[in-house]
Amino acid sequence: MEMRFMEHPVQLLINLLLVFISCSGPTPSLKVYNITELEVVNENGIVWSEGKPFSGKLFALNDTDTLFIKEYRHGLEHGLHKSWYMNKQIAELRYYQDGKKIRAHSGFWENGQRKFEYNFANDLYEDTQYEWYPTGRQFSKRNYKNGHENGLQKVWGTDGKLRSNYEAKNGRRKIVFQRLSIALIAAAVILLLANTFDSADEHKVPYYNEASFTPIWNPGKTESGTLHTIAPFYMINQSGERVTSNVLKGKITLVNFFFTACQSVCPKMKDTMKKVHSNFDGNPAVLFLSFSVTPDNDTVHKLAEYAKSNDIPERQWNLLTGDKTEIYKLARRSFFIEEEPGLSKSAKQFLHTENLVLIDGDGHIRGLYNGTLEAEVPRISEDIRALLEELYVIRFTL
Repeated sequence: MEMRFMEHPVQLLINLLLVFISCSGPTPSLKVYNITELEVVNENGIVWSEGKPFSGKLFALNDTDTLFIKEYRHGLEHGLHKSWYMNKQIAELRYYQDGKKIRAHSGFWENGQRKFEYNFANDLYEDTQYEWYPTGRQFSKRNYKNGHENGLQKVWGTDGKLRSNYEAKNGRRKIVFQRLSIALIAAAVILLLANTFDSADEHKVPYYNEASFTPIWNPGKTESGTLHTIAPFYMINQSGERVTSNVLKGKITLVNFFFTACQSVCPKMKDTMKKVHSNFDGNPAVLFLSFSVTPDNDTVHKLAEYAKSNDIPERQWNLLTGDKTEIYKLARRSFFIEEEPGLSKSAKQFLHTENLVLIDGDGHIRGLYNGTLEAEVPRISEDIRALLEELYVIRFTL
């Protein structure tokens, strides 16, 4: 396998600087890779280089302008993995042992603010997980045991207000039953019915009407008529079938934008969406859409191969290709996938983002998430369940 070094002088200087930073003492097998030639991974997740499982350190620049150093042992991730933004700000610190996540993993926004702190034991979430907004305001605090939500779970909005607050045990929300008299139970049922109808306009999940993603919690009847709606679109999926915006009607849809050759954020987004899908597998009211941002390359055949190799369920998950100009306009001006910065970009500027958006059955935007963060899975799943409840007038569970 031929390895090529990046030729841009600025990248060269940064590369040499980071190699120097990372190499304290003897460093075995430190190699510089172009991201397009970096990792050839088999079905077991083992990284191969030059025909054999790779051991040593890899150093590369990926397609989101992030520098990183990864260490492998016998083809599996091992030791400390570091990554930096192009401004030399540290991006992530992650620890692995024989391919499994261990210890505390830290992430930072490009402005230096903390992004996340995840704790792992044997590749599973353990203890408390934290996330923050780029402003430094706390986004979430979740507790886990053996990979499952366990204990108090809290999520805050960008305004600092508590959005979600519940207790879980072994991955399920705790329901506390108390002994109540028949009269008290009857009164509670009557009150529940009254609140069901009187609070019909109250929503657990906010609406987002513009690219700033300022939440609108309970729009009035007048405001509801002016809520932003996803524009019509016409695409082709991995089976060669036509998929239009009509598919959104009456469905709760999780959307992302990707490309099959991507080796950085796209695999992470795919993993996040697959974990969310596992919570709604077979539910006809939940849909997943992935739009290719390189449609000229991502043909129907290539999307079909990608779906097969990544075990993507065709029944609920459409990989879409179509006209590039339409896709970019749809992404930036309809789904607001790049938030406010995307509004000023042209179709010639490459579209690449880790964002996921959630669409309700009326085509309104109801959620924005970082698809590279594993801890987003419970929040996305919680929001989907809340929107599923909105599809029905009354739902009782006895």
